[in-house]
Amino acid sequence: MPFSQETLKFLRALHRNNDREWFEARRDLYERNFRQPARQFVDEIRAPLLKLFPNFRVDYRSVGRIHRDTRFSSDKRPYKNYVSFSFSDRTSKESSYPGAYLGFDSTGVVLGIGSYVFTKPVREHFRDRVTTSPTDAAFSRAIRIAEKKGFVAAGRDLKKIPPGYDPEHPNVDFLRHNGLYLSKEYDFSPLFLTDRFPKWVVKQLEPCAPFYMWMREMARSGPRDLARFL
Repeated sequence: MPFSQETLKFLRALHRNNDREWFEARRDLYERNFRQPARQFVDEIRAPLLKLFPNFRVDYRSVGRIHRDTRFSSDKRPYKNYVSFSFSDRTSKESSYPGAYLGFDSTGVVLGIGSYVFTKPVREHFRDRVTTSPTDAAFSRAIRIAEKKGFVAAGRDLKKIPPGYDPEHPNVDFLRHNGLYLSKEYDFSPLFLTDRFPKWVVKQLEPCAPFYMWMREMARSGPRDLARFL
């Protein structure tokens, strides 16, 4: 099994002692309880995840860096006190393609799938697709399937619906999104420390497969531009 109680112990200790001196003195613990288990997790989730999402890149680059980017943050703590994974599209360098995210710490797990931020050309194309038949109906079905399993849509940051669209359209609320991803949080379970954890993650993501396929088709049919992933 990739992760253990020692992983959680290290993360909790890092949360209390988030500084470089403490970390460098315990780099062996980081390697043994964070980096190596995270790589093992990638090896174990690769086959089942690619069976569901064959276009994902699932390799050691999927493991999130433990170092925080503090350049534009008032929070200058240097390290993340959680394990994270990002699975992007391996068939295209266009970052408008959707990806998936997994975050894991001593309190629980968060899963996400979609595109974090649209650039303007991608956003305009997305708006057309969610309000034009038949792609609007397929989008609605995909969202409903995921929401029934507890996933919540995020990425809305506009206060008003942009002009020029039917205010009565069932997908009109999504026009206020500058990105779109689905996420769900899970309380900690002992299952997370067993060899069943990778397949459990894939099982949880199954209801999001129609949404992912819709978002990927939208990106493939849209302008060649860039949007940031999860």
